Amino acid sequence: MAGCALLSPLVRVPESCTAEQNEIEHLRQLLKEKDALIHNQQIHQQEQAKELQATNSQATLAQVKLRRMATQPDAASTLAEVEVLMKTFKSDKNTAPQQALQTQAQRLLDAANAAYAKDDYATAVDRAAQSREIIDMAQEQSSGKTAIGHRVTIMFQTPIPMRTLTDCNLRQLPRSSSASLSVLKKDSALTAVAYDGNWLRVRTEDELEGWLLKSLVEAQTGEP
Repeated sequence: MAGCALLSPLVRVPESCTAEQNEIEHLRQLLKEKDALIHNQQIHQQEQAKELQATNSQATLAQVKLRRMATQPDAASTLAEVEVLMKTFKSDKNTAPQQALQTQAQRLLDAANAAYAKDDYATAVDRAAQSREIIDMAQEQSSGKTAIGHRVTIMFQTPIPMRTLTDCNLRQLPRSSSASLSVLKKDSALTAVAYDGNWLRVRTEDELEGWLLKSLVEAQTGEP
């Protein structure tokens, strides 16, 4: 091939060299086409991710509107459902992290019952829904579905208000080795929107999103 490259323009190029050059050009063209295809697929995936995020946001807004319209029967039914879930959750043999989640879920359920007693049915439904989200998260973890290699990010149907228990790093990805986006101070207000194993995807008050370990935050009930 080197010999083909060194031939003078005045020298007749052997057919073998011409064939090799044509093959090289053909391979280069294939590579360009594959690069273009990969680029288009990446753009398509990004567009799909944006559409999914928009759909999740719309669904969340719809659920918030429904909760604001909650009546006494709605609230009573939701509370009853979560009470049953909590009873089942407490009857399981839970690990220490799951017990911590159980405590948070119970606090939210207590806040829901307190709101119901004050005829604040919208808040009662909202707090009960948040309690159910935490119970679901803990039970999903105990089922083994978050094992390494099978972890997926699961969106909360009901975003959960939380606060940090200590100064901590907001990570770009759900792992300790990921880059830090910001350092959050103790008692920083957050909203949990999804979880992935032991990590929560949270949104700060200034709209910054990232990941925190579940052990670094606790749910807020809205109670003083």
